Amino acid sequence: MSEPTAVIAALIPVTERVAGIELPPFTLAHWLALEAINHPLTKGEVPEKFVDIVRAVALCSIPGKDARRLAADPRALESAVDELAERIPPHAVRDLAEAMARQVARAFDSAIRTKAPEGESPSA
Repeated sequence: MSEPTAVIAALIPVTERVAGIELPPFTLAHWLALEAINHPLTKGEVPEKFVDIVRAVALCSIPGKDARRLAADPRALESAVDELAERIPPHAVRDLAEAMARQVARAFDSAIRTKAPEGESPSA
């Protein structure tokens, strides 16, 4: 039986706002954009460099389809990173990294799993 809070979390996506930057709910398209740039998050690593955190925020603060396009254009991505870095005070980098981690965790943790009736396979 699912906990009511898990069900609510899955149905009502959370948008976080840190240092004036909005981080919408994390999607598979965001993950694919991060994979395209070989980001540490996609390898289960915690980004240690500020630039890696800012890259993730640059990609994950826009709609997923736009993030995929941006990830495919290294010059445009670095330009977006530079612009975003101008807006982020150094003391907010840790908060942004933590918000990103929460968004990724929510995306993967809030999936509602159901048990298929006996003899049937679970639906995708």
